[in-house]
Amino acid sequence: MNTKAEAGMGEMLKAIIQLVLVVIVIIALWGLLVKLGNVFISDEEEATKRNFERLVASINTMKTDDPQSYPLYLDDSYAVVGYHATKDHIGGTCTYGDVLNTKKIQFTFKNTKPWQCGTETLSGCLCLCTLPSDPKDLCQEDEDVITCVGNDYFDTPLSFEGGTQRNDKGEDIGSCPYALILGTGTSQPVHIKRSTVKDQEYDTVHICMEQCE
Repeated sequence: MNTKAEAGMGEMLKAIIQLVLVVIVIIALWGLLVKLGNVFISDEEEATKRNFERLVASINTMKTDDPQSYPLYLDDSYAVVGYHATKDHIGGTCTYGDVLNTKKIQFTFKNTKPWQCGTETLSGCLCLCTLPSDPKDLCQEDEDVITCVGNDYFDTPLSFEGGTQRNDKGEDIGSCPYALILGTGTSQPVHIKRSTVKDQEYDTVHICMEQCE
């Protein structure tokens, strides 16, 4: 009887040890897969995501009527798009000019606010998306939307817009009705201004590639 009991306990102990070993192997394999997955994430992609996170954090903590300007890195296959709080789409022609007004980029489209922005009445948000070949497809496909940040993150409801851009001489070098940053693969200056309007339920954040208002 004791021999059978001891044999049964031995088999149970053996099964437990085998189970523990299987769990250890699974954990080790999972860690290896995670590391291998990270190999396929380029430094440019990681840097783009980190810069977007810093941009969002800066906007959330910045004071009204205290413009900020700092370099932002986005890989040339990405774009940051800001959506208005009370509209379900953005559109129109966005014209970028440099400080010497020697070159301009025109970006024209009508773009529906991604569902990732939420369905609240005041659902302005800022999205990081891959840059498609056709501008009208920007942030329109789920697989192209890397992330969108809205009211669930910001301390106050926000609405994002572009603005009239001026060079160092105060000359008008273009305008953009919506917030748009096109990645260039290099650091580029981004200008941000947050303002509050009386009786308005949200703050407006202007994001431009040059000084804007």
